[in-house]
Amino acid sequence: MLFGRPTLSRPVSALLARADVPSALYQPVPVAWYEPGRRTELPLDNLGDLADFAGRGSAAWLDVWLLAGAAAQHAVDQVLSGSAAATGPAVGALVWEHSRGQLVLGSSNGIRDVDLAGAPAPEPGAVVFANRGLSGIDGTLATATGIALGGRQETTVLLGDVTFLHDAGGLLLGAGEEEPALRIVVLNDAGGAIFGLLEHGAVEAAGRYGTAVERLFGTPHSVDLAAIAAAYGVAHRAVSTTAELAAALAEPWQGRSIIEVRTERHGLRELHQRVRAAVGVAVAGVLAAE
Repeated sequence: MLFGRPTLSRPVSALLARADVPSALYQPVPVAWYEPGRRTELPLDNLGDLADFAGRGSAAWLDVWLLAGAAAQHAVDQVLSGSAAATGPAVGALVWEHSRGQLVLGSSNGIRDVDLAGAPAPEPGAVVFANRGLSGIDGTLATATGIALGGRQETTVLLGDVTFLHDAGGLLLGAGEEEPALRIVVLNDAGGAIFGLLEHGAVEAAGRYGTAVERLFGTPHSVDLAAIAAAYGVAHRAVSTTAELAAALAEPWQGRSIIEVRTERHGLRELHQRVRAAVGVAVAGVLAAE
């Protein structure tokens, strides 16, 4: 069952596209984004039809679902804990765990890392915001600044280095303007790691057009983020391990601060493959036991 506009998550899109899985879209009132015939889900507009479509699962279904989810989360945690060095998914999990008040998730890998590795909590730790779709990486720092000022509470923003550089001017505060309580966590892997996980990465891994892919999509750089922070009068701290990041996230802060997490993007595709394999084995074990 799909409620509302589908996300840009590729796993979700892949599930909705499967011909062997019946799917329906519940839309009780017209919405501007919906165009009849554009989506494959069965459109439903009343609760009676929704209940008929959903049916009723067995009494044990929920228990199996929860066990499979716990097994998958444990498998992800185990893979990520195998290295002391910070990786995107590990950073996403830690930021998710430690954020309070408000959390802004940048586009590209940041929001995907949290989606993959963030452990579900009994109660929400923070209100989450994100610019998605056509907004891309535009104005992420400015967005986070506005959210922090408008919400008048501590706010954390997680974003990649390319996103940070794209809106570095958003660090500028006009004379007399209020300074927000904004913690900026920058995953700096010296380029656009997201493309290594998409089709571009498969092309590069196959040895085809590797130089062009790295230049045009990897966009490698050696920008000094500490110098940028100093130029705008923002506190800066660099870390490179999960332990250092956890310690930095646990510390209180005032005003604005940047935590730069220095990591390596090459090898990220292989890490995701190991995560998928581990989750597959873990979930299969739960299902087999049932």
